[in-house]
Amino acid sequence: IADADLANTPLANFAPWQLTFLAAAIPGVLVVFLMLTVREPPRQELAAKAGDTRKELPLREVMQFIAGNKRLLISHFVGYGLIGTAVTAYLIWTPEMLRRSYDVSIGVAGGIYAVLLVTFGAIGPFVGGWWAQRSAASGKDDAEIGVSLKAMLLLTPLVVVGPLMPTLIGATVMLAPIVFLLSLPQGLAPAVLQLIAPNRMRGQVLSMFVLCAVIFAYTLGPTVVPLAARYVFDDVDALGPAMALVGGVCVPVGAVALAFARSPFAEMMRTGGRSG
Repeated sequence: IADADLANTPLANFAPWQLTFLAAAIPGVLVVFLMLTVREPPRQELAAKAGDTRKELPLREVMQFIAGNKRLLISHFVGYGLIGTAVTAYLIWTPEMLRRSYDVSIGVAGGIYAVLLVTFGAIGPFVGGWWAQRSAASGKDDAEIGVSLKAMLLLTPLVVVGPLMPTLIGATVMLAPIVFLLSLPQGLAPAVLQLIAPNRMRGQVLSMFVLCAVIFAYTLGPTVVPLAARYVFDDVDALGPAMALVGGVCVPVGAVALAFARSPFAEMMRTGGRSG
């Protein structure tokens, strides 16, 4: 993109890095237009009283549902939000951490992390869903949260040790399971909300999750790593220790928060089942 002749085009005033973002967004725009051709499938369960023909639920009823399940929902939002903070911290800062810590070019560092993302990061959500399905089939009512907790327990020592490895090879080896385990619960967070929320308010509940937890994670994760490097370790190049600190706090604290959601989630699955 940087070598393209754009002098006489509307893109002439854009910097190369801005053009890169625009190019990356094009496939997403095409997908949006394709989604306009997709019809919503008929809903099998409306969670409504007999004779209730309303198309939409008032916000008051959504807030009543949230208030009635506040322990589960707050624990879910906090737990997965902190896990998401670790995800975004690694997603944003891993290439630069590799560059500064092991004296490699940003191209090499980015290439290493890109390979890890498209392999271990891509299969993580599928393994998480498969694992949760097997767990539910074996009779575990808290399958989705239980699997997330197990992944976090495995992940906690890795996110602390991984960024502190003395060699690039060691760091790359450690990053493989870190990327895998960070991606594993990503599909389980919305799955829990889909299971507990009545059909007609799932969109609202998921929207609140995005607003509260996802935006929180994408705001805090990229910010807290350089702040920790500068103000905790007094060295702007100390991204490895900073990432170890952020991961070592967010992952176990997120797991503790999810642990508080485990019991009420299991109770809802026992009384309401997994249909709908």
